[in-house]
Amino acid sequence: MGTSTIMHMHHFNNSSTARQTLLNIFYVPRSLQKQESFIHEQKRTHENVHKQTTSLRDLADL
Repeated sequence: MGTSTIMHMHHFNNSSTARQTLLNIFYVPRSLQKQESFIHEQKRTHENVHKQTTSLRDLADL
């Protein structure tokens, strides 16, 4: 009796882990995409600021 109870609990744990893994597979990419686009925006903003700073320097040199 003891062994079968343990086996049942073990199986239950595995199936809940599998469900959690499935949830992660579905939800993680979406948040990663958001993060990717956020990083991309940050990079572009940084580049724009850099360009503006450079052109201001060029004006100052004139």
